[in-house]
Amino acid sequence: MKPRPNARLVSLRNAADEVGLAYHTLYELIQRGHIPVVRLPGMRSLYVERRDLDTAINSWKELSR
Repeated sequence: MKPRPNARLVSLRNAADEVGLAYHTLYELIQRGHIPVVRLPGMRSLYVERRDLDTAINSWKELSR
């Protein structure tokens, strides 16, 4: 499925591509609780909210100072 640039929710695969991480790295960050995910009722797929990705990236910037 083609990613929609203005969509609020992004699949994990597309989110990883957008931020330049490997899929497994993003999944590990999710498993460790660094990035919240959204699971739609009755579906197996996981999605990330763009706002949560931005928040996580900004918090990591603070840690590296």
